[in-house]
Amino acid sequence: LGFSNSYSQGVSPTDVMKKRDQTLQKLAGSMETSEGDAEVRKAIVGSFDFDQHSRISLGKYWKERSKAEQDEFVRIMSDWTENRAVKKLLKRSDQTTYDSEEYMGDKALVKTTVRYKGTKTLVDYKMHKVDGQWRIYDMVIDGASVALANRDAFYQKIKKTSYEELVATLRAKTLEEN
Repeated sequence: LGFSNSYSQGVSPTDVMKKRDQTLQKLAGSMETSEGDAEVRKAIVGSFDFDQHSRISLGKYWKERSKAEQDEFVRIMSDWTENRAVKKLLKRSDQTTYDSEEYMGDKALVKTTVRYKGTKTLVDYKMHKVDGQWRIYDMVIDGASVALANRDAFYQKIKKTSYEELVATLRAKTLEEN
């Protein structure tokens, strides 16, 4: 069962990505103000499904967590990812080409190429519909899944220390980047 190239209902996943990137380009100069920064973050967060991204990233440890712990983890992952993505996306949103869009059931893969400072990076966005809207739940950058790379790092941290230590580390990294 592979991806197909046809999907006819409403706004396509590629349209979602293009709109996000156009919004980021318009807002790029407004990052100095707190309102501008908030708008940029809203544009980024609005295109992500942090719940699904967190589930994949935490893997087998997700089920062991209480609902409150899961909710907290999603919030931390949202902040952590948002802080890491803001500067990168602003710099690169005007240098993206949208190469193809493929479908497999209710999921889509938007393949893009980002050119930045003479370097070409392939970024594939794994998307699915949440409440009728296409949302990114993982990115594959030059063949490496962000969620699975997180999972490897998170498993190592939990194995070495504890889940609580992982959360404390992610929270500290989120705070120092603000």
